[in-house]
Amino acid sequence: MMPKYSNRHAASAPGFTMIEIMVVFAVIGILMGLAVPSVQNWRRNYNVKSAVTDLYANMQLARMGAIRTNRPWTMTFRSASPAGYEVRDADGKLSPTAPPVTLATRYHGNIVYGSPNSSGPIDNPTITFNPGGLANGADVFTAPGFVYLRGANTAVYYRVGIRLASSAARIQRWDGSTWR
Repeated sequence: MMPKYSNRHAASAPGFTMIEIMVVFAVIGILMGLAVPSVQNWRRNYNVKSAVTDLYANMQLARMGAIRTNRPWTMTFRSASPAGYEVRDADGKLSPTAPPVTLATRYHGNIVYGSPNSSGPIDNPTITFNPGGLANGADVFTAPGFVYLRGANTAVYYRVGIRLASSAARIQRWDGSTWR
C-alpha cells in the first residue's frame, strides 16, 4: 500500500529552495549597504543646491520687484540665530511671493552660512536694489558682495551674490582653491 503523501516528485516541483532565497536576500542586503552612503551624500549635496537656488531666486525677485515698482527693495540677511534672510518692498513690507527664510527650519538644520576661507559668511547684511535694478554699492569699482552657504555636514560651499555693475545675481561653487 502506498502512503497518501509521497516525496517522489518533490525534486521536480517548481519553486525556490530556502537556501536560494536566503542568498538573494543576502545579495540585496549587501547592495543596499553599499548604496545608502551614496544616497545620503547625494541628498546632502541636493539640499545645498536647493538652498542656493532658492537664495538666487529671491535675489532676482527683489531686483525685479524694484524695477517693476520703480522703488527700492531690500534683502536682509541674519547670520545670528535664527539665521536666514527676507525680502522687503519699498514700504518695508515682507514680499508675499518670498516669505522669510530661516535656514534651520526650511532646510531641517542641513544648511548653514559658512565660507571656506577666513571671510565672514555674509559680505553685506543688507542689499538694496534701486529702481534701475542696481544693487547698493554696485558701481564699476564696488559690489554688495556674496552670501556663503554650505551643508551642515558637508564641505560643499556655494556663494550667491552680486558682482559689479550688472547687479545680476551669480552662483559659484568652491572647488577647493577658487570660486567657479
